[in-house]
Amino acid sequence: MPMRADELLDYLLDNRSSTFAAQCGEWIAASARFAAFVERCRDKIRKKVRALRDDEGQRDLLAELAVAYRLLLERQFTVEYETYAAGKIRGPDFTVSYKTHTLFNVEVKRLRASSRARGREARVLDATCDKLHQMPPSRANLLVVATDEPTDVPDVATGMKQLLARVERKDLDFLMRHGFRDARDFYSSYLRLSGILTGWASVSQPGDRASDMTSDMTSDMTSDMTSLWLNLQARHPLPPDLCRLLMRHGSR
Repeated sequence: MPMRADELLDYLLDNRSSTFAAQCGEWIAASARFAAFVERCRDKIRKKVRALRDDEGQRDLLAELAVAYRLLLERQFTVEYETYAAGKIRGPDFTVSYKTHTLFNVEVKRLRASSRARGREARVLDATCDKLHQMPPSRANLLVVATDEPTDVPDVATGMKQLLARVERKDLDFLMRHGFRDARDFYSSYLRLSGILTGWASVSQPGDRASDMTSDMTSDMTSDMTSLWLNLQARHPLPPDLCRLLMRHGSR
C-alpha cells in the first residue's frame, strides 16, 4: 500500500519544517507518478536530505527533483535515480527509458546565485566541462541546467561557442583546470554530450504543460523560456521525437 504524502515527507525530512517539504509536498500531491518515484527512492533522497548543510544544497537537491517531476509528466518515460551508483561509478542523476527501448541519461546542474559574477555563459561553460566527466559513453546524455530565476537562464549556444573556441586555441590552463589533459582528451568526453536543456529549471512549482514543438529540427530549439541545444557531433544524438517531448514538458 502506498505511503500517504505526509508519511512520506515525515520519513524524508524527520519532521523538519522547510521549503523543501512544502515544494515536495506540492509535487507529490500533483503527480501520482512522482509520488511513487519518491517512495521508491525514499532512502536515497532521505540520505541526501540528511547531508544538506545549507540553503544552496537544498536548492540543488530541489532542482534534481524538479527535473524528475517534469520527466515523470511524460507517461512514455520511466525514470530511475542514480543507477550508476550501484557500481560505485560517478554517473548522471537519472537514467530514463523512452518507449521501453530508448535509454538516455539526464544530469542536472543548478547554477548557484553565488556564481553570478562569472556571467551566465561563463557559468554554463564551466558547468558543462565539469559534468562531461560523469557522462558514460554507451548512450545519449542530456545536461539540464537549472536556475532559480527565469531571467538567469544562460544562452547555451553562445556559451558552447566560447567553450569550443578555447579548446581549439588549445588553452591548456583552461582544459587542465577542468580535468582534461589536452584538447583530444576533452573531445573524447564532449562527444558523449547529446544536448543541454535550459528553462525547466527553476525550483519553483512547475506549471501547466507547454504545447508541442512543431518547428524543424535545428541545433537550438526554443519554446518560450525553454531551449534545447543539440550537440551535432554527439556520438549518440537525441532522436527528434524525444526532443519534442522534452520541449513539451518545459516552458513552465
